[in-house]
Amino acid sequence: MVSGESPAMTSRFSATKFWEQAEQAHATWFSVLSTIISHLLYNEANPSADLQRCVCFGRSASSALAVETQTAFESRLNFPLVETIGLTETAAQILSNPVLPGIRKIGYPGDLVRQRCLYLKPGF
Repeated sequence: MVSGESPAMTSRFSATKFWEQAEQAHATWFSVLSTIISHLLYNEANPSADLQRCVCFGRSASSALAVETQTAFESRLNFPLVETIGLTETAAQILSNPVLPGIRKIGYPGDLVRQRCLYLKPGF
């Protein structure tokens, strides 16, 4: 939220409605689990041309994404995927593959994302 973005969430995931909902929210990027990426890949719904112009990338969060799945998703849906891996318990992003072409490596978990921590409890 630091860079001025605002979240858009639905009460329940629907592979059929995902792209329509992303367009209604004026999404410029999206973050989903690797399982959701598979659902979007094998669903018949496609993003509109307008959405494809607006969305810069998708982020795969949580578990590792199969190289075959990432390659097929990017080929079929025309969005680069940035693979990130973090700690579910803290919702912290620990590793992130760069989004820039030529730097991003499919199948690579990514570089360490520098984090800072602030303890708010007295005595730490």
